[in-house]
Amino acid sequence: MNGSKTLEVSAAGAATSQLIEVKGEYQIAPESTYLCLYYSLRRRKFVKGRFVDDLRTRHHHHGTVLYNLLPGRYVKFELAIWGAQVPPCTLILSVVDVTASGEKVVAKVTLRGCREFVERLGIAQLVDFYNAKPTTFHRRPRIDFNRVYSEEENAKLVEFIMKHNWEEITEDGRAPRLSSVL
Repeated sequence: MNGSKTLEVSAAGAATSQLIEVKGEYQIAPESTYLCLYYSLRRRKFVKGRFVDDLRTRHHHHGTVLYNLLPGRYVKFELAIWGAQVPPCTLILSVVDVTASGEKVVAKVTLRGCREFVERLGIAQLVDFYNAKPTTFHRRPRIDFNRVYSEEENAKLVEFIMKHNWEEITEDGRAPRLSSVL
């Protein structure tokens, strides 16, 4: 997390809250894709970040996504696709608290599967995030940052993450909890 902070000022001139700059990443290559987006639980929509290309070659794009977030609770969506991996797709959903002192993970679930597996889970934000993955032709995620999800969809997302906290779920079953292995 970057230490850069901006102060938001109300009409009366009093400081209301700080915007915190948080960095995400994206990578697009023929054999792999990685994307990290934030979802605001308060506003019930994906947060639009500023995409900065750090490295661009003919078939490889790697960059940073800069977010200016208000302190609060968000869901961090991460997608990693590796061509040789079976199943090829890993999704990590984390409920995080963003404060001026950093980002703290409250709950986290890892999903391993393909498009059909993601659609069977029936979580609208997850399906939209998966379908928004960038490709070598579409360098930015194709997601509607203006879509506001219903309170029920919002609750379903949080409930799913909290219910399966620190679990890894695959298409053919659930892996053991990390706490039982340690």
